[in-house]
Amino acid sequence: LLDDGDITWRVSHTVTSTDAVYSDLAADSVSVTTVDDDVSELAGLPIGGVVTSETGTTDTVSFSLTAEPTSLVTVVVSSSDTREATVSPASLLFDATNWQNPQDITVEGVDDELADGPVDYQVVLSPMSDDPGYGSAPATVIQGTNADDDTPGVGLDPVIDLVTSESG
Repeated sequence: LLDDGDITWRVSHTVTSTDAVYSDLAADSVSVTTVDDDVSELAGLPIGGVVTSETGTTDTVSFSLTAEPTSLVTVVVSSSDTREATVSPASLLFDATNWQNPQDITVEGVDDELADGPVDYQVVLSPMSDDPGYGSAPATVIQGTNADDDTPGVGLDPVIDLVTSESG
């Protein structure tokens, strides 16, 4: 499960026999290529995205790596709009000992006190590594929506008692 690319190698053999017909018979070597089907990606991401709300509702995303890394992989986690959603932790570490173990990030909705309706944002997962597969991998984007808890309206809060009369 190591994304190490296709590997070509040669199989050589010699013929040894007590039969003079086969003894020291020439044998051609054979070239063989092992095709690598491992891909360096993040695994287990939500298909439908994440949903949070301004009441502080959270959503959790769990993911691991699809192939064993050759060096440490740091996945930097960020929100495209921290006025709508925050993420924690800010980064996750994967190595040869834990790459298959899912790790969690928590996405939390932020109350902006604006009646702005549901607002979309993105959770961005950016892998960084000296591993050629993960080091060149593009960022993964998870769509998110933060549900609004504010309603538009006008509120009056008089500071003094108001008195009116019919005469004006």
